[in-house]
Amino acid sequence: ATFLCSLNPILIHMGPFAKEDVPGLFFFTIAVYLYLKNLEKQKIKYFILTGIFIGLTIGTRYNLPPPLFTIIAANELITQRPIKNLITKCVYFFCLPICILFLIPAITFSSIGITSFVDGFSAFFRELYIQFHHFTNATQESHTLNYIFLLKSFTYPLSFLGLIGFIHCCIKKTPGTFFFGQWFFVFFIFQTYAINHTEARYLFPAFPPLCFFIAHGIDFVFSLITSNLIKKTVLFLFLMIPYISAIIELSKFQDPFYKENKEKEASLIIEKNLLSINNRVFWVGEYYSFFPKEHYFDEEDGYTYLYHFDINAVRFYTSKKIKYIKISKTEDDLLFQENLIAAINHEDLVVDSAKEMYITKTIPLQMPPLQIKKTNILNFIKTKTTLSSVLFSSENNNLVQIKFPLDSPKKELILQGKAITPGKYAVLIESKDQKRIYCGNLEVDKKGVAIFVQKIKSDFFKQIIEAEKASLLSFEVLKIFYHSSS
Repeated sequence: ATFLCSLNPILIHMGPFAKEDVPGLFFFTIAVYLYLKNLEKQKIKYFILTGIFIGLTIGTRYNLPPPLFTIIAANELITQRPIKNLITKCVYFFCLPICILFLIPAITFSSIGITSFVDGFSAFFRELYIQFHHFTNATQESHTLNYIFLLKSFTYPLSFLGLIGFIHCCIKKTPGTFFFGQWFFVFFIFQTYAINHTEARYLFPAFPPLCFFIAHGIDFVFSLITSNLIKKTVLFLFLMIPYISAIIELSKFQDPFYKENKEKEASLIIEKNLLSINNRVFWVGEYYSFFPKEHYFDEEDGYTYLYHFDINAVRFYTSKKIKYIKISKTEDDLLFQENLIAAINHEDLVVDSAKEMYITKTIPLQMPPLQIKKTNILNFIKTKTTLSSVLFSSENNNLVQIKFPLDSPKKELILQGKAITPGKYAVLIESKDQKRIYCGNLEVDKKGVAIFVQKIKSDFFKQIIEAEKASLLSFEVLKIFYHSSS
C-alpha cells in the first residue's frame, strides 16, 4: 500500500516543497497510527504522543481537524462500547491538541518577529477569522472535481482495484475494513461537500486508506489466478500506467524552473537591499505566479503546478521580520500609482507584481515580468517665491533646482542644473502640515535639462505657493524576472 501511494504523481510532485500538504498527510497518518496503538496498548506514552500529533495535524491545515476528530469519535462510539478511559481520552485527544494548536502560532510568530509570544495568540485568532471569512465566502466549486482528481492522480486501473478491494473487504469482514473505510469516506465527503475550494493536493489524507483497499484488491485478484505467469502479467498491466505516470512526473523536475528557484533569488535581493530596519517593502499587485513549462494537471485545478510568490516566501527564505505593505496595482507605470507615491520613503523597496493572481486556466501567453525596485527621493526646499514662479533648491546641491511656473498655460516645470540622472520622476510637494501631495510626472532627457510633464494636475498649483518642500521620486530597477507560459 505504501508503494502504491508513492506512485501518485501529485504526491511525488508536492514532496520536495515547503507546503502544508505533505506534512499534513504525515501528521494525520501518524496521529491515526498512534491512536490505533493506543487502543491496543493503553499506555500513557501513546495517549501523549497521539495528542501531540493530533495537535500538529489540526495546526497544519484548516481542512484536517473536522474529519480527524470525526474518525476518532466514530470509532470510539461504534467499536469501543462502553468507551474506556473517556475522561483521559478527552484530555489527551482534545484538550492537549487544542493547547498545541495555540502554542504553534505563538512560538512561530514570536520566533520570526511578527508578534510577541503573548500577542501570538490574538494574532492567531485574527488569522483564523480571516481564513474562515475567506473560505466561507469562496465560490462553491463543482462536487465532481474531487472524484476526477482522485481518479486522475491514482489512475483508473488502481482506482478500479480500490473499489474491488473495498467490496471484497466488506464481504469478508477483513480486519480494518470499518476503520479504513470510515477514514476514507469521512475525509473524502467532508473535503468534497463541506469545503468550497477544491485542489487535488487537499485529498492527500484520503490516500492511505484508499491504498489499503487497492492492496486488498490486488490480493483478491491474485487469489483468483493460479498461474504465476498470469499473476505477474496482470500485476504488470495494472501497475504499468501508474508507474509510467510516476516516471513522467519525476522527469518534470528536469525543467530548469525547478533548478533556478527564482523565489529564493528574489527574496535574497530584497533582504540585501533593505538597508535599514525602518525601510519597508511595498508589494504592488497580487501574488506573482511562477510555474514550469508543463503546468497542467487538470484545467479546473488552478494551483497544482503554480507557485504564488508573496511576502510569506520572502520571510521564509530570509527568516527576517519585514515591514510590508500591500497595494492593489492600478497602473502599469508605478510613477502613476498615486497611493504608492504618497506613502513610500527613500530606499524603500517595491515588488512590482502582476495586477491579478493567475490560476491554471487564466495564465496569459506572456506573463508580465516581476520587478524589484528601490526608491530614490531627491528632496528640495523652497528658496524663492515670485508672482510668476516658485523655486525649490536641492538640500544637498543648490545648483539643482525645480521651478514651478504659476503663469504657464501648459503647466510645465523647469529643471535647472545637470546633476539629475536621466529618467522618469514623480513630482511631489509637501505642505506645512507635512502632507505629501502628488503633482504628476516628468521625464529628464540625457542632457538633464529637458522636461516633459505628464498627468499634471492643475489644482495642485494653487498649493505650491504654500508648500515648504518638493521632491523628485524615481525607481531604480534591481532585478527583472521574465517569465513565459509558452
